[in-house]
Amino acid sequence: MTELMEEAFRNSPRVNSIVRPSKENKAVGNPRQALFERFAEKLVVNPLLTRRLVSFQASKTTPFYRWLKYKVAFSPELVDYLFDVIAGSPAKPFSVLDPFAGTGMTLTRACARGWKATGIELLPVGAHALNARFAADRVDAVAFKRAVTTLDKLDWEAPKPGWSFPHLRITRNAFSLETEQQMSAFLRFVEKISDDDVRFLFWFACLSVLEEVSFTRKDGQYLRWDHRSGRTLGRRFDKGRVPCFREAICERLKGSGKTCPAATEGPSRKMRVSSKDPASWNCPSWKPMLSTWR
Repeated sequence: MTELMEEAFRNSPRVNSIVRPSKENKAVGNPRQALFERFAEKLVVNPLLTRRLVSFQASKTTPFYRWLKYKVAFSPELVDYLFDVIAGSPAKPFSVLDPFAGTGMTLTRACARGWKATGIELLPVGAHALNARFAADRVDAVAFKRAVTTLDKLDWEAPKPGWSFPHLRITRNAFSLETEQQMSAFLRFVEKISDDDVRFLFWFACLSVLEEVSFTRKDGQYLRWDHRSGRTLGRRFDKGRVPCFREAICERLKGSGKTCPAATEGPSRKMRVSSKDPASWNCPSWKPMLSTWR
């Protein structure tokens, strides 16, 4: 991928790529602008690094990475490109430390090259994503497809006895009653899956569709609430069509490449999550933890 990008760059028309401060931005007393002007001659635009490449957009079509819409993550293509740049030719093995590992994009791409990788992440979703990545690399595709086929027989109106979504104050009214009932029925189904990897991937698929089936949309560090949530809102917001849980989870599982969510290149089997896995098979865990991957 990087070689094709470099070839495209070499064959593209040459332009002056030095960043120049614009006239309208020369605001007096603006510290940010002053800092920009101080280093303007050292800033260079790389035409290879498009908005799609440096954001989650490129991950939307990448096996496994497309499952969880972790919007602050880099794309695997960007990480591979940067690794190619620092490794040089011939490529040298490196040790990578990512102190804000997120869902493990940098770690998994480093280990796919046989490099040593260590990451630190406070959010449980990061550990869940990395554990799911391990499971996707080693899962029995036949067992996975068998479970997906069995899902067609699920009685979606038979919820798990005694289960309710463990809402926090910020998540109350996030889902319709139908969605929570179908989620409960799905988790009842997941508990009966005998294969550990298939069971975890089904649970992770549930986690990955929560925002999609909710009356919320992540907006920076906040949630925007759809008017259908019943919450008192300052301004009316319409998220658009919100699929039911059954539709979303079936699309996620059946649309995973017709086989299983594994990518073509997997991380090293030497990687491990050193903290305890907080997944309870009932709901996503909200308890923060420190995860170290080696």
